[in-house]
Amino acid sequence: SSIVNVYDTDNLSLQYNLRGHNERITNVDWHPSDQLPSVLVSSSADAKCIIWDCNRSVAYGSSSSGDDGGMELVAEPPNPIAGTLVGHQGVVSDCKFHPTGQYIATASHDYSWRLWDATTLQSVSSLSGDKGCNELLLQDGHNKELTSIDIHPDGSLVATADAVGNVMMWDMRCGLMVALFQGHIKKITNLEFHPCNGFQFVTGGIDNMIRVWDIRKRKCSSCIPGHSNAISHVGYSRKSGELLVSSSFDGDVKVWRTRDNVCINTLTTANSRAVSGANMNNNAGKIMSCDMSTDERHLISVSYDRSIKLWAHKSEF
Repeated sequence: SSIVNVYDTDNLSLQYNLRGHNERITNVDWHPSDQLPSVLVSSSADAKCIIWDCNRSVAYGSSSSGDDGGMELVAEPPNPIAGTLVGHQGVVSDCKFHPTGQYIATASHDYSWRLWDATTLQSVSSLSGDKGCNELLLQDGHNKELTSIDIHPDGSLVATADAVGNVMMWDMRCGLMVALFQGHIKKITNLEFHPCNGFQFVTGGIDNMIRVWDIRKRKCSSCIPGHSNAISHVGYSRKSGELLVSSSFDGDVKVWRTRDNVCINTLTTANSRAVSGANMNNNAGKIMSCDMSTDERHLISVSYDRSIKLWAHKSEF
């Protein structure tokens, strides 16, 4: 849908929703700075990205019950939009904050990726009142739609993936392509840099393959045929980089040890325990995406059946 929902990570209770896009949401990314924990950016099929300040979306009023004098959350704030990125001519498939939080990189189906200055806002629409960000860089080179983008932890490199399985590496300082990585035979669904070692990144594709790439050697260092259907998401644990989590249309979420690419846990329909308020439901259908908490104790997954699952060790239940 076109709505961004924000949930409490403890019990997956809906905190508030953010409305501003006109088409389906393709990705969201939180601001990397601890000083701005309430800021995120979303990309959409409406060809724009929106920067949100969730602090603006928190408003309280009298409880409708009137019995306990409590307060309830008002879900739709007057204007949580802090900025708008307008310029792409097609679906914006991905968006990422620069590690400094000062820039935003976006990838689009218009075959281009762009870099935006998130610190300078200027008016782009006197009618809507939205604020736009200065576009610093526009680069093309792919011959198919871009599907994913990520920025190296030191902020110097950008990697972009496309719908035919190519990954291009770009120098952030000059905007030029410095390396081409080929190996996937079909569309790449997402890519992510290793958060710690600085020379690896991982990709997943609809060819059912996870590939780990070595930037120094400019080639694939290992292939992980761990799923029986398209890979929907793959990413590293952000704290140590020692774990890799992947999800697939085969209905599984898997956790891998990055040192030897050994699968150490598989979360399937049979043993799933989903926390969603007071309800517990079995996981079913295609897994559309997944992620790991910063402390590496919990996993989150979202399914084609429109459910969100929070995973934890059985000792927590």
